[in-house]
Amino acid sequence: MRGNPNAPVLLEEFGDFQCPACGTYHPELKKIEAEFGDKLKVIFRELPLLPMHEHALMAAQAAEAAGVQGKFWEMHDLLYDNQTKWVEQKDLVPVFVDYAKQIGINPDQFMKDLNGETVAQRIFQDGKRAHSFGLKGTPSFFVNGKEAKDEQWKPEGLRQMIRDAIASAK
Repeated sequence: MRGNPNAPVLLEEFGDFQCPACGTYHPELKKIEAEFGDKLKVIFRELPLLPMHEHALMAAQAAEAAGVQGKFWEMHDLLYDNQTKWVEQKDLVPVFVDYAKQIGINPDQFMKDLNGETVAQRIFQDGKRAHSFGLKGTPSFFVNGKEAKDEQWKPEGLRQMIRDAIASAK
């Protein structure tokens, strides 16, 4: 979770770090977070789209392994900011270990956690939640439990859903 834990609005995103649409949407989500400030808390859920995105699972593991050391969002942002670079790589381990070093986490612990049970469980639980909603694509968004569909899915529609949720929370 990122943002104010007591915020009136929860924005929940189901994403795939290799998904081009997620990568394109990422800067817009950062703007939305900045615009709504302490009125918004954000949760990111892993939904790696396999086999379509062959590196998505490993990227999810990298983010969650960083999360074990308290740096999920730092890795999340690095993965999206550099998406076009790492998706072309054959061996992602050195790339992701380098990212781990950049964000200041222990690379040996990161490597242990990458394929560890804690990381696997986090990804599995997110997948289970996505499946319960019948989600098939990324990014998918929910504002206080309501799915953003059609026009709401676009950045301005998502902003309006957040404004409406803030208004109804008052």
